[in-house]
Amino acid sequence: MAHTQAIRWTKVQDVEEKHIQELGEYAVEEQNKKENWNLEFEKVSMGWFQHLAGNIYILRIKANLTGTSDDYKAIVWKKHNQCNELMSFQEI
Repeated sequence: MAHTQAIRWTKVQDVEEKHIQELGEYAVEEQNKKENWNLEFEKVSMGWFQHLAGNIYILRIKANLTGTSDDYKAIVWKKHNQCNELMSFQEI
């Protein structure tokens, strides 16, 4: 029988790090392009990552659309070649 390994997520210890905040800003910009929104990025408030053909990040993002700060969940894949791909974005 084949052995499968569970996917383990690691909490981002310092979400204030520049590259984490930049990933959050990237996610908001990409969602704005995709949906023709005008979300304003505020900050990444929480995050997790895993190593899998680069790093995959799950980020909790605070952003403003209508004058009120709301929480969003974004999944961003930072590939080995340093390109980013927004895989998912939703309000939570």
